[in-house]
Amino acid sequence: MAQPPLIDRVRALAPLVEAAADDMERRCALTEAVRAALLGSGAVHLLVPAELGGDELDIVGAIEVIEELARQDGSVGWSAMAAAVSTTFTAVYTSDEVARSLFGTSRDAVLAGQLAPVGRAVPDGDGYVVSGSYRFGSGSDLTTHMLGGCLLLRDGEVVLRDDGRPEVLAAVVPNDHVAFRGGWEVMGLSGTASVDYEVEPFRVGPGEVFSIFTEVPERGSDVHRLGVTVITAAGHAGWALGVARRALDEIAVISTTKVRMSDTLLADQHVFLVGYARAEAEVRAARALVLESFAAAEQEVTATGRLSARANHLARLATTWATSTCADAVGWAYREAGTEALRHPSALGRCFRDVNAATQHVMVGRPTLTAAAAALLERELAP
Repeated sequence: MAQPPLIDRVRALAPLVEAAADDMERRCALTEAVRAALLGSGAVHLLVPAELGGDELDIVGAIEVIEELARQDGSVGWSAMAAAVSTTFTAVYTSDEVARSLFGTSRDAVLAGQLAPVGRAVPDGDGYVVSGSYRFGSGSDLTTHMLGGCLLLRDGEVVLRDDGRPEVLAAVVPNDHVAFRGGWEVMGLSGTASVDYEVEPFRVGPGEVFSIFTEVPERGSDVHRLGVTVITAAGHAGWALGVARRALDEIAVISTTKVRMSDTLLADQHVFLVGYARAEAEVRAARALVLESFAAAEQEVTATGRLSARANHLARLATTWATSTCADAVGWAYREAGTEALRHPSALGRCFRDVNAATQHVMVGRPTLTAAAAALLERELAP
């Protein structure tokens, strides 16, 4: 009997996830029940090619799955997003032999990790010796392996690509060769287990690394030609939209019983109603921009075989704009709720903490705006 669509499978997780949300925030990790249910749903294999046992969704479908999980709980959505993108890259960019050994059709392998080039990769025969100390291992409690971004060094010198950028390799390292160091005590996204981790010198084969600048997948479909940054950006966009949706749903409920500085329910106060209408419009508009931009990017890849710089930057722009817009909407809802969102437990308070943690991620930093503007104006960025 065929499984229901992935979006329906993750929607079914909502009662379990929402009941465990406070516990996960306190423990700074997923509960075992949520971990097992999330893995069992297949959510972290949402973009893994079907030939390897994944759902191989299109990019809009993937955004909607992450959006739903983030609506249920920010930490669960973030953990799933972090694991899903890293698992996808490993499934489509490693060699045939490695991909088959990791995935087959059993959905066994799950990866996460930091792709920033803080590690080292030194050629060793036909493979590499990799090492590094990493941070932000979001979703690490879901994983069987970790990825680590490494500068490629040869004779002690950084290897440069043809375009002048340093070559950065992502290495696949099994968890029994990874030291998880903890260090995740934060105000938001607490349940994501975004711990520090370390890889002591470890040899990987040539098929167990891939360049983070790779554009041509070894397997999969057109969605995988979007590349590392755009697929990652799609996850961030879906996550922000999900958290904002939850915050607006929460303030809608609170407004029917909350009285602030008046004898009138919040839901009957004109100032609140105007603010709510604006927040709804802004979040819905941001969602429309995200879905339009990423759908257009995938359509371009289907039509031409590659993604243009313009489409890349428009997708990145949509993600940054959506994150900022959603953070503003969540902030408005938090302020309107008064102490309802200040006290524990509070789903709205958690949305506020989580979304403000997410705004600090490099994926949605201001350089994405300047790069997008330069692309739209067809101008070179000043060094």
